[in-house]
Amino acid sequence: MRWPLTLALGLVALAFRDSVRENQALLWSSSNFKRPGSTKDRACRPACYTPPVDSGPSSLAGWTPEQIDQGRRWVKAWKEAGEVMERLRRTELRQLDAHKALALLCGSADYHVAPRAPKPTSGLVEQQRWFMRAANGE
Repeated sequence: MRWPLTLALGLVALAFRDSVRENQALLWSSSNFKRPGSTKDRACRPACYTPPVDSGPSSLAGWTPEQIDQGRRWVKAWKEAGEVMERLRRTELRQLDAHKALALLCGSADYHVAPRAPKPTSGLVEQQRWFMRAANGE
């Protein structure tokens, strides 16, 4: 069964919104955040934290609990698959032979003849010549 991308994004947004609300409640109830130089024992919001804007009802409001549960399982499965795929990618990159990869990408290219042969100069000499002309007003 294929899941639409909006399902995944909706579930991620739902999980993020829930975690933000939990963290927000924890932050605001904590007495660890005091104003600098304040002797009063009252909590204040950290300067760098902006509370989220509540933009209305969730896009998942019409979903059944079974659909939400299925979606969460789908997100969890892709999260686990992503970790496995990342390990596989790193393993393949470690085993990669650069010369073989270049040969596969470029084919049978001769780097001793133009246009792939390196140029005798990098162009810096020509660039300096242009700068000298500009400075002398030519």
